[in-house]
Amino acid sequence: MLAVAVGACGPTLVTTYDDASITARVTRAILSDPLLDGLSITVDTLAGTVTLTGEVRAEQQAVHADAVARTVDGVVGVELRLRIAPDDHLDALSASRRRGASWQ
Repeated sequence: MLAVAVGACGPTLVTTYDDASITARVTRAILSDPLLDGLSITVDTLAGTVTLTGEVRAEQQAVHADAVARTVDGVVGVELRLRIAPDDHLDALSASRRRGASWQ
């Protein structure tokens, strides 16, 4: 979404982002990052603040996911709700999501 603000100095182009587009761009960034298991991270956005939920294999992945999300235009903050999960649980979760099944 683009908006034009008119002030004393004339029109100014102001870029604003809606939450859905921020969510889509952060999700794309996480999925394309080779250091993250993007299939186990869910992205939600409210008023520009991104919440990352799900499971990662190590604390370093959570820190990296935070850094990746913060590089996306329009993100004003990141809330991490990522848990460290055993490798076998993440492997099963990723496999079921690739097949289109839901994890129970």
